[in-house]
Amino acid sequence: MNRYGVDDESSLDKINDGVDIFELLGIIWQGKFSVILWTISLILIFTAYAVITPNVYRADTTLAPSLSDKNSGNLSSGIGGLASLAGLSMQSNNSDSIAMGIEVMQSRKFFFDFLSRNDVILTLMATESWDQNTNQFEYDEELAEKINSKSFEELMDSDRLLIERAHMKFLRNLNIVRDQDTGFVELSFVHESRNFSRKILELLVTDINFISRDENIAQAKKSIEFLKQQISANKIAELQLVFFELIQGQTEKIMLAEASPEYLFRVIDPPYALAKNVRPNRVLLIIIGCLVGFVIGVSLVLLRATMKNRL
Repeated sequence: MNRYGVDDESSLDKINDGVDIFELLGIIWQGKFSVILWTISLILIFTAYAVITPNVYRADTTLAPSLSDKNSGNLSSGIGGLASLAGLSMQSNNSDSIAMGIEVMQSRKFFFDFLSRNDVILTLMATESWDQNTNQFEYDEELAEKINSKSFEELMDSDRLLIERAHMKFLRNLNIVRDQDTGFVELSFVHESRNFSRKILELLVTDINFISRDENIAQAKKSIEFLKQQISANKIAELQLVFFELIQGQTEKIMLAEASPEYLFRVIDPPYALAKNVRPNRVLLIIIGCLVGFVIGVSLVLLRATMKNRL
């Protein structure tokens, strides 16, 4: 008897009686058929889910930065300082360019332009399954009819929600990992079709390089026009010489860009789709079904025994 008036030995006996492992095993054994039934049922349910769930494949590619400080011409530091005063950026920050490129790839504007240039929205949004032997797709008929009946511009006007859903799905399926030490960028994309996942990465790399190159060419041309205006406005020979050298730097930038299809990203490892699907893991699903069924069966047997003892 302790100071609170409770018999310690009696309490311990009750606790021990309440968690008697052999008694629990006996109760479970008596309800073994219920446990087996629940286990088999959940195995069948998870197996059915694993069978009807289409395979999802992943394609990967490795990219390296292509831009360098040479893109802007080999100008002296003094000329570079004058260019900054004129509002011109004569040196490219490689790290910033790559970070900008990654953000652009995930932006809505880039994705909308990507859809307008490439006929991929049907396969991206409406695919239900893919036969790897025949390379044939099975589409959601209603969604496929809606997409096929209109041009992309018409879809943008009449069904903006569908385009926004496509963008969200694109971002879910796309994974971008950048190594801060080396600057290498790993891109991966998952889809029901192994070929389509590889195609998306090929188009993505081509488009981001194309857009980055065109934007830099356009900016360089604007800079040249500005510099020509400054030459006309300033009659000082030294300043004119500086402006001519700046124009030469911008011209070199345009020539280098036009000769560089891989302007922003250089492909180190071309897009490759893995032969084995990444989802679903059917063996793991069946194991989970077995465990869930067993736990539910045991829990119900014990609950039923507890309720029976209380009555």
